[in-house]
Amino acid sequence: MPVYAYTARTKEGEVKHGTLEASSEAAAKAWMYSERLLLVGLKEKKPSLLKREIRVPFLKGRVKAKELLAFTRQLAAMIEAGLPLLTALGTLRKEERNPYFAKVLSDIIAEVEGGASLHDALGAHPKVFDEVYAGTVEAGESSGILGRVLGRLATHIEKALAIKRRIRGAIVYPSVLAVLSSGVILLFLLWVIPSFEATFKDFVTILPPTTKFMLATSHALRDHAFITAAVLVWVVVMAYALMKVPRIKRAWHRLALKLPAIGPVAHKSGLAHFADTFGTLLACGLPVMRCFETSSRAISNLALKDAILGVAESVRQGESMAASMGKDPHFPGMVVQMVAAGEMSGTLDQMLQKVSAYYESETESAIETMLSLLEPALLLGMGGIIGFILISMYMPLFKMGELVNQIQG
Repeated sequence: MPVYAYTARTKEGEVKHGTLEASSEAAAKAWMYSERLLLVGLKEKKPSLLKREIRVPFLKGRVKAKELLAFTRQLAAMIEAGLPLLTALGTLRKEERNPYFAKVLSDIIAEVEGGASLHDALGAHPKVFDEVYAGTVEAGESSGILGRVLGRLATHIEKALAIKRRIRGAIVYPSVLAVLSSGVILLFLLWVIPSFEATFKDFVTILPPTTKFMLATSHALRDHAFITAAVLVWVVVMAYALMKVPRIKRAWHRLALKLPAIGPVAHKSGLAHFADTFGTLLACGLPVMRCFETSSRAISNLALKDAILGVAESVRQGESMAASMGKDPHFPGMVVQMVAAGEMSGTLDQMLQKVSAYYESETESAIETMLSLLEPALLLGMGGIIGFILISMYMPLFKMGELVNQIQG
């Protein structure tokens, strides 16, 4: 946390110098106001290299989606019950068990006490409160219905969390199956194949190419394990680095939408998330272009995000949302018709919520279809590899048996 050096005067006129820790300059000023100090000077102190905090990415605190959902639900209920905002935030901070989240809430309270709006205070912590969250809260503050808007936001978070859970749950079994199958293949390569090597050493010249390939692969893993591991790590690191390149990442996302099993899940879940986010923001009172901008940033698939931004640009130029969607293949006819009906009747937010509900159920069906295709494909693929290994190792034994029978005959 930043450290600030300050100079201030007390009510009696005494000059005080000191340092304090605060999340921002506004939070530091809020603390001084609470201490009844008149600010003279304030400057952030840069820590020396040796004193800088060492941050390990996977050890940093984080706020889980279910914790954020519970916080939003409780804050909505308290605001609707008539509690002042700072009182509600203070109560939730005291009850929060996650130390990192409690610290974030303390910073938010300090910033609000210093005169910042709630959405600005939330926006200072984008890793906890994303742009959709802060934008929705801004709409609630400006319209004077913060409690109701927070309730809608909680419902939105709950829907998004449900979709993520379904997708994660769907890939658990295939992932476990792939790991176990890979372990069995590694077991064959490291321990089973070497047991055949002594038998084959006098028949190297007559071994089939597949058997020679399996023996060479086993040798590479056993004799050059470090180099093999280094190559695998390098491949993974390079793949990760390439996926950071926007053009490559965008091409992969386009391809992902067209894949037989994965594509429908990615497409339908993305449409459900976009419709729910856009509908929630629109119902809370945000302008249409702001809804486009914010909801597009909530979409992870770049191809779908580009399609949404293309529709936004057409709408900015005066075209209807339905007409511009109809020109893009990423938006099915049902979505176009529902949006057109919503625009004509003035109930676009309600129609988008219906689109979201429809595609949530479609996502579940797509996940079931993906599993029905993915599981047999994995079983056949891994079974084929193991079968190839076994046939490669037993084929020479059959040939050796035939040679022995010919000699004896």
